[in-house]
Amino acid sequence: MIKTFENFGASINTKFFPSSNNQKKLDNKHIFIFWTAVGALTQLLVFCGDMLTPLGFAHGILYAPATFFGLFANRVISIWLIGSLGMLGTGLGIFYSNGTLPNVGYEYILLNRLLGWGTIIASAVAAMILLRLRRQRRVSQVALEDTASLLQVASTVGGLGGWRVKLPEMESYWSAEVFKILGRPHGTVPDIDTIIGWYAEKYQADVRDKFKKCVFDGHPFDTEIQVIHPDGTPHWVRLVGEAVWNDQGEIEAAQGAVQDIDKHKAVQREIESSREEWQLLAESVPMIVWTTNSLGRMSYVNQFAAGYMGSNARQLIQEGWWQYVHPDDKPNAKAIWKNALMTVQPFLAEFRVLRHDGTWRWHLARAVRVDASQGAQWYGTAMDIQDFKEAQETGSQLASRLVETMESVADAIFVLDHDWIFTYMNRQCETVLERKREELLSRCIWDEFPQARDSKFQLEYERCVKEHATVRFDAEYALLKKHFEVSAYPHQGGVIVYFRDGRCCTNAGRS
Repeated sequence: MIKTFENFGASINTKFFPSSNNQKKLDNKHIFIFWTAVGALTQLLVFCGDMLTPLGFAHGILYAPATFFGLFANRVISIWLIGSLGMLGTGLGIFYSNGTLPNVGYEYILLNRLLGWGTIIASAVAAMILLRLRRQRRVSQVALEDTASLLQVASTVGGLGGWRVKLPEMESYWSAEVFKILGRPHGTVPDIDTIIGWYAEKYQADVRDKFKKCVFDGHPFDTEIQVIHPDGTPHWVRLVGEAVWNDQGEIEAAQGAVQDIDKHKAVQREIESSREEWQLLAESVPMIVWTTNSLGRMSYVNQFAAGYMGSNARQLIQEGWWQYVHPDDKPNAKAIWKNALMTVQPFLAEFRVLRHDGTWRWHLARAVRVDASQGAQWYGTAMDIQDFKEAQETGSQLASRLVETMESVADAIFVLDHDWIFTYMNRQCETVLERKREELLSRCIWDEFPQARDSKFQLEYERCVKEHATVRFDAEYALLKKHFEVSAYPHQGGVIVYFRDGRCCTNAGRS
């Protein structure tokens, strides 16, 4: 009866107060007012009937059912307002009823009214309990709907479906997602043999064996296999199963899940292919290539490194190759490595490495950090730069000898780059030009000697560079009152100029 009463109220609420997101609060207020008013009106009608009925009947009980209208208002206060009106009507009915039944004493009349009050209070309490239970049921229903929605989303997005096989009948039950994953139309689940026949032939025996061990021995399984869709295309799935035991310790069913992992497998294949290509590249370059984590544990070193150090790749990975670094260079190299780990900046260091023939050779090591799904990895190389170091040292020695020679000759010498900037001057040049090197180096010759601009000096220097030919000429430079004998030679960076004061040399010859 109460359930019918509640369904009636719910249908009225749905018809007259349709819920919407924008008017939800307003609709709840209207529902509260409406059903409280209905309950109050019902109590008024009962009171009118009470006034027309002689005392002696148990009329106070009729006020009790109206309190259940408060359930439809979904408010406790509505229940008590309607109940209070019923109790008020029950009390006033003693004074406003239409006479008294014959042979009925006031003790009986008062007992009837007390019974009515008790019934109204009991009805109000019952309505409150029902209201609380209904609210709890709605909360549970919403939670259940949310959970079902989340499961549906997870099933769709994650490509996950559930299955169950009941024993001993071997009847199978699938979720809708399983049909989709296996590429079959939704319908009746076929027998086990037919299902196994859908998998790639090389997996069928293994799946059958795992399923038998699960249903007969209770062994769970978790395997990745290929299913063949009706169009003949293979599709990777993950198949998981476990036994279901009853209270008697018997296996009554097997259940599990099927997950679509085809995209995951494709990504995995691409990663493996990229890794293979990277390793092929690492094995083909004539330098040390290595990878390590942030703790310094090596995970890869190429065969070139193993051969260079006279070891093998496995031993180098286990022991590391710091033992092959020169003891004098090791502290600085390790300090640079620790700083790279803390700052996540590229590692760059030079140190000597022991070659398999017992010689120490300089190497330039570089490494960068790459954040991957399996954690941070450092990818590094170490290149033999011993020959470069020796050539650099030889070049420095040659340059020093050349500078010493140029400083010792009697001719004045200066070097200009393509922008006509002084890049070198010897001591004799300072004497002849009467200017210090500090004043002229890194400065333009035409700015420092403006009288030479557009003169024979500029024309011949430009011809030397343009034609890439040696030029020799004589020219007066009035500002210094000197007559210069000049030889200019082109070079890759600009022009080299040898010159002397001709007058000085002539006077010296005459004397």
